[in-house]
Formats: sequence, structure tokens, C-alpha cells
Amino acid sequence: MYLSPDDYLGKCSCIVCRKIKSKKGIHSHYHITHTELGKVQHKAISARAAQAAGKATQKKFQDLYAANPQYCQHCNQVIPQKSHGTKFCSRSCAATWRNTRRSKKPRSACLYCKKLLTSIRGKFCNNICSSQAKVKNTTDQRKIKRKLVQKRYHQRIREQTPDNVDRKAIREFYKNCPEGYEVDHIIPISKGGLHSLENLQYLTIRENRVKSNKIF
Repeated sequence: MYLSPDDYLGKCSCIVCRKIKSKKGIHSHYHITHTELGKVQHKAISARAAQAAGKATQKKFQDLYAANPQYCQHCNQVIPQKSHGTKFCSRSCAATWRNTRRSKKPRSACLYCKKLLTSIRGKFCNNICSSQAKVKNTTDQRKIKRKLVQKRYHQRIREQTPDNVDRKAIREFYKNCPEGYEVDHIIPISKGGLHSLENLQYLTIRENRVKSNKIF
């Protein structure tokens, strides 16, 4: 159905959908939109156009990657565009590179027996060395603690020894201590007692342990 020139000059409407088109385009619109052959041809043309556009886009990205490619960290070959973003061109290159790095890492020695370890990880060569090292560390800590206690005790003795004390008599008193006895301070050093001959006595080992730093 055509429109009169008075309604719309130079325009026509489709006889099926009544869409207004120009006189030059109404024929192609009708055949492409409303006939089966036209629909098939239009789909084929659209598919070819989309395929051509996809190839053009793919070619564009290929050119960009070829201008600035990525190289494998192991074999230094160009990584394929599909795998770009990775460090290696294949799994074998990745495994070889990791194993090479591990083999170059120096092996450490066992902290207890000083033998070279068979593996890269770990601190001890076996469970025996590990347990012995724990015992040694505990023993060393106890020795250090005991030395600190003795150092503080001797420091107090030096501070609480009178200036006019007979040091030779004190040495003789310690030297003449009977077997099975120990020299004890009547008033303990920790309680303010002096390190003098008047403050010393002989006690058996058991009595001295029971007395400790008490005042009887």
C-alpha cells in the first residue's frame, strides 16, 4: 500500500508490516524481512560479516602479541598466545625449572650431629637427633640458670662480708669440714646474714637441705 505524495513525499510503506521506507529501500526490505529466501540469504551474509569481524579482531590481537611477546623462563622460547600470562611454555619446562632450583639449593647440616641432611627441608637427620637436641637444650638451659643463681649468691657473699673478717680462718673452716657435712650460714645470706666465722656452722647434707634459707 503506497502513501500519497501529500501524506509523505518520496516514502512508501511495507505491504506486510506497514513500516515506512524510502522507495529505493522498500524492495530490499520486503525481500530480506518477509520472504524465506531473503531471510536465509540475510543470515548467511550476517554470519559471514560476523566471521570476518572476528577474524579481523583476532588478527589485531595476534599482531599486538607478536610485537610484545612473552618468553618462557626456562627455555626462553616464545609462549603461545593462548597461554600468555604464564611463566612457562609447558608443564615440563615448569617442572624442570623448579627441580633445578631445588637441586642448586645447598643442603644444611643436622643441628645435633652436624651431618649433611638428605633433604632440603628439616633441621635434624632423624628423630634420635631431634630428641637428643631437645634434651641438650634443656640441660644447657638448666646449667645457665644454675650459673646465674650461683653468680648472684657469690655476689651477695662478697657484699655481705665485713672488712675486718679473717678470710684465712674462713678458708680453714671450709677446708676442715667433716665428710658427710656441709658448711651452712646460721642466718642465711638471703636473709641478711654476714659471711663471717661467727655465722658459720657444720650441718649434715640432709639437715642443710631441710634448713634451706630458713632461720631456726
